[in-house]
Amino acid sequence: LRLRAQLDAAALGQFIIGFLAGGGLLFRTFLKAETPILRQQMKWIVWGLGVSIIPFTAYELYTYFVTPNVSPLVEALAIGPLIFIPLSFGYSIVRYRLMDVDVIVRRSFVHFLATASVAGVYLILIGKGAALITALVPNAPSWIIQAVTVSGVLAIAMLFAPIKTWLMERMDRLFYGERYSARRNLDAFIRTISATTDLSTLLERTVEWVQRAFAVEKVAIFIEDAEAPAGYRLAHSRGVQESELQLPPDFGWIIRAESGPGGVLARDVTSGLPDAFVRGMDDLQYFVPCSIHDRAIAVLALGRPLDAQLLTSEEVKLLRVISGYVAIAMENSLLYREQAERAAELASLKDFNESIIESINVGIIALTPEGRVMMWNSAAEELLGIARPQALGRPIETLLDADLIRALRDVTQPYGWAVPEARNIYKFRWRADHERDLVLNVSIVPFWMRSGAPSGSLLVLEDLTHRVRLEEQLQQREKLSSLGLLAAGIAHEVNTPLAGISSYTQMLLKQFPADDPRRALLEKIEMQVLRASQIVQNLLNFARMERPTVSELDIRKVLDETLQLLEPQLRNTRIEVVKHYAEELPPILGDATKLQQVFMNLILNARDAMPEGGRLTLAAYLRDGQVCVDVEDTGVGIPPEHIARIYDPFFTTKGVGRGTGLGLALSYGIIQEHAGRIFVESQVGRGTRFTITLPALERAFRPRDRMAAAGD
Repeated sequence: LRLRAQLDAAALGQFIIGFLAGGGLLFRTFLKAETPILRQQMKWIVWGLGVSIIPFTAYELYTYFVTPNVSPLVEALAIGPLIFIPLSFGYSIVRYRLMDVDVIVRRSFVHFLATASVAGVYLILIGKGAALITALVPNAPSWIIQAVTVSGVLAIAMLFAPIKTWLMERMDRLFYGERYSARRNLDAFIRTISATTDLSTLLERTVEWVQRAFAVEKVAIFIEDAEAPAGYRLAHSRGVQESELQLPPDFGWIIRAESGPGGVLARDVTSGLPDAFVRGMDDLQYFVPCSIHDRAIAVLALGRPLDAQLLTSEEVKLLRVISGYVAIAMENSLLYREQAERAAELASLKDFNESIIESINVGIIALTPEGRVMMWNSAAEELLGIARPQALGRPIETLLDADLIRALRDVTQPYGWAVPEARNIYKFRWRADHERDLVLNVSIVPFWMRSGAPSGSLLVLEDLTHRVRLEEQLQQREKLSSLGLLAAGIAHEVNTPLAGISSYTQMLLKQFPADDPRRALLEKIEMQVLRASQIVQNLLNFARMERPTVSELDIRKVLDETLQLLEPQLRNTRIEVVKHYAEELPPILGDATKLQQVFMNLILNARDAMPEGGRLTLAAYLRDGQVCVDVEDTGVGIPPEHIARIYDPFFTTKGVGRGTGLGLALSYGIIQEHAGRIFVESQVGRGTRFTITLPALERAFRPRDRMAAAGD
């Protein structure tokens, strides 16, 4: 009886201590509740426990200290209020969504099993340990039995934590099912997203893992976007009707403000959300900001789990944990994408700049301050005849002509190849190789880095050869026009006395017999008069402004007919005539007689340039819509100082009586009348080549006479 009384007293003391400790903890939690939801939950639980426990405690104290004899009514009034304990818990769950009830139950059950297991082993050890030791070791001292027993108790106490962990793992596996495997692979998931640089792949893997780990069907990820009205845009989703998803303008602010310290906004347990947010998010229940450096770069949104249950605090904490890793992975991915876009932009800009440099028809060479080539564009390749791989890295002195290098050094002193300002050389004449004489504008300008530091210079080579030739032809044309008018006046003035001299000479010849010695003198006078008349006639032909008679011509036929006319002049000259005609040539519009005169002058000049014989090459071909004719000889060539004067009237290098100097001037005028061009290339001792270009029939137009051209 005494033991029974002691046990009753101990039970009452345990009850009082447990009640006071539990009530104190609940009341403390109620006072420190940070959210209205938690405060409301704790208020109903505290009131329910107070209303239930106080009458029951008073009943127990009364029966223990006063008298155990009470009426059934008093006993019913003391025990009846205990019904408020489950009612208060139930109401708080239903009304305020206490999400961790299953967690509490599961953990309580695990603790109960672990405690029961340890207690069972402890009782067995206490009850049977001494007998087992005595059976194994007869006559064992008592202190050995006590030491073994104490050691066994300590070992059993140490087994509590492993047993509880093992039971919790089995309980979680039973409770979560497939979600447990996904959560166990959290480390692998974190490593995977940390190593993923592609944003689309990162979002896909995150959504897939969240679906498996939390057993939700609907998942969406919103990424920060300054251009979007809500500040965020939907980046990836599964199971969400995107057409029905409407983000309110203050979406980001609502998420940050309502997620609170827990870091998760749960629609079911959060009151006072704006109507626009509630209406636009029907498919989604939980919103987790993925923040880094106090900036939410994304929002992870989940629908309700498939079992229609609320997420527990453990699951909410897990969401919060992975949101941090997702934020870091997304920032890395966005940075990687930004760097990739910048790299692509730089590559595109580089290609664009190189395309500009390669497309320009001016030679551009980039030089280091030491004069080594850093860049060599295609125009420089074509102009200088040196391939880019052969030029890069080499000193510029080894690539350009010594005269050009000397001229560049003269204008860049004393700075060398790192000039502070632009320096220019105008119309520099340079022989690029054995066949090309070039006229160049050369500029060297400073090459600055974006930082403002000098990094060398740019050498710009502009080929003016064609332009200079056109300018010279224009000057020649104007000069010939003026000389033509002057020659016409002179010819008319000279014709009158020549006619008188010729008439009187013929009258005198008729008066002298054939054997009169004075007749030979008169015949010489008549011969010189005829020669002077021919010169005057050439002057009139040069100055005459007649419209040529044009027709469709095959230039090859015109060349062949000209050769037939000159066959007596070329006979016995040891000159080999070579013809290179294209098989198909379009016709031209022209005057056959005048073109024959041009070709005749060029062929006879070639003959006179090869007194010891040689090769005369006639070529006809199509180039850039122009019918081209080359008349090339292997004669003595034309000195450079005479090239600019060969089209001047009366300019000749032949001896007295062998030429009047009007042949090339007439040829130049005829080609101009046919809307063509004539060019010359010559090297002393190697020969001369005249090139004539005439419009093909598809592009040809009727030649204007020189009067019309002068009128233009």
